[in-house]
Amino acid sequence: MPAVSPLASICQIAAEPSYFTSLHHRLAKRGIVAAVQAHDTPALFGWLVEVLSLQGISDAAAFTFMDQHGRASWDDVAHGLQNQPTCPKLTSHWHFHRCAFVRSRGTCAEPTHYPACPLPALPLRNGALNRMAYGLFLFLRDICEGDLVAWIDQQLEAVLDTISPDYPERLGQAVIAQCGTYSGFRTRC
Repeated sequence: MPAVSPLASICQIAAEPSYFTSLHHRLAKRGIVAAVQAHDTPALFGWLVEVLSLQGISDAAAFTFMDQHGRASWDDVAHGLQNQPTCPKLTSHWHFHRCAFVRSRGTCAEPTHYPACPLPALPLRNGALNRMAYGLFLFLRDICEGDLVAWIDQQLEAVLDTISPDYPERLGQAVIAQCGTYSGFRTRC
């Protein structure tokens, strides 16, 4: 009897046999497969912000909010940053750490710059999501140099010893560990 990988065992127990095929079809229908193939970071950003906006409440409530108020796009954040806001937190990915914007209180880590800050203008449900969107944008712009797919490919290509039994786990860690390396994105990746 052939050995079954732990991942295959988990998938057989936890998911329908057609789960990954179904997932691929859903991602293809949403344009995510094409976005990955085209290295379309703005499209991937929009999808990631949407998926990450599902935290904290039911998916139905989150989608209803997004349908009523809109979604944050790559262009929204790029436009917010184009005039180089005075807030030093918006200078780069590394500066953004501990922005501390809280929509409900109208506060942030740089209160003198708050009135001109573009971050509150995003149509997301709360300040944490607005921070996530700006943090993700800055990560993609500054760390990934505008190409998320190429950055992930680089992280994966750096994992050597492809025949090692722990190779799949090391592939995952290559990306996850790198996300944790960059302060300000630690809790977002």
